[in-house]
Amino acid sequence: MLCIEIGSQIAKVYFISYTKRKSQIDAYFQFDTPEDIVYDGAICNAVVFSRLLEDNMKKNCMILNSKLSNKKFTFFKNLTLEKLQKSAYKDMAFLVHSTKIIAKNDTIVSTRNANNRKTKQEIIKSFPVNKKMYSVFVEQDRKKLDKEEKKNGEKPYSLTAVPKKILEECNEVSRKLNLRFAGINVVENMYDSDFARRYKNITIIDIGMKKTVFIDVKNKEIVKKKVIMQGISEVVNSLIKHEVFGEYDEGSCCRILEKIKRRDCLNHGTDGEYEEDYKDLVIRKIQLLINEIQDVLKELNFDKREDRKIFITGVGSKMCGIEKFMSKILEADVKSVHEGVLYIEEGKLMDLEGDEKTPVIKNIHSNTSFVRTLLFG
Repeated sequence: MLCIEIGSQIAKVYFISYTKRKSQIDAYFQFDTPEDIVYDGAICNAVVFSRLLEDNMKKNCMILNSKLSNKKFTFFKNLTLEKLQKSAYKDMAFLVHSTKIIAKNDTIVSTRNANNRKTKQEIIKSFPVNKKMYSVFVEQDRKKLDKEEKKNGEKPYSLTAVPKKILEECNEVSRKLNLRFAGINVVENMYDSDFARRYKNITIIDIGMKKTVFIDVKNKEIVKKKVIMQGISEVVNSLIKHEVFGEYDEGSCCRILEKIKRRDCLNHGTDGEYEEDYKDLVIRKIQLLINEIQDVLKELNFDKREDRKIFITGVGSKMCGIEKFMSKILEADVKSVHEGVLYIEEGKLMDLEGDEKTPVIKNIHSNTSFVRTLLFG
């Protein structure tokens, strides 16, 4: 499968092979997505996006699976769209970051579970969103209910409202590349009840370019989940504008992201011979996000916990020095986990199917979906 993570300023592409038991990322590349091509997670120009993907695939593909056969190794080293179309990577799925996507978990009083067609229709009908512009997906949630909720006959569900334009343009990109459109998922949905059961006890912050997801899990249950409309885009744009890493280049997001992996832009006294005046500017740009995170931690009485460990992931977690900076500000043990890795595991992809274009959440290749792999240690 070809998996594309669409952010506000960069796109990441993963080549994934899988069996019934596990999945493996074989290769990867990323490229800048200018605002006239991708805006807030929505592809504005499928033709140009497809061309950018094809061009970068030829020259920027990096092999991640060291156990690849010689045949596959050669395949990625000399990759073309024609070769891709004839390969096993025929399905194309998208992981979308967008402030326009709405995701929520709730319960409904019903004698039927949330996967029942009538129950879904009832939930969708009552959800206040323009159905002409949005596709609304409902799925039964496997969250544990307390005694009171069970007594009231409540049924848990998860709801995701996705702009139809996002679905249509992702489908169009697949069509332009002559690949099969498998569906989409959104970053908020990766941190669900399945995630909670898998990691049992964890506090994690997924820092994107324009959006951050905070989730706190205790005893396999989600205690707190919040989407914060702040990320590191202002930091990156500020570094570009003030030419911290060299001459101003409007389309240099990928280059800046690579630079800040190696050079500490946050902690004073860590930059050696470089001037540090710009660090105060960077800190001001990220302070709104830090303030929001502090408010959430305060709600959770995080400072009273014995184990004050926080994991960070997402593109923001790759900033050199961010662990030290956040550990000091949040008074916690902050560790980053492998960012940008997509894993195919228990779950679903969203698509529009049927003559009436009914929103459905479907399984492909048994049980599959996008889930970020968290590599600890």
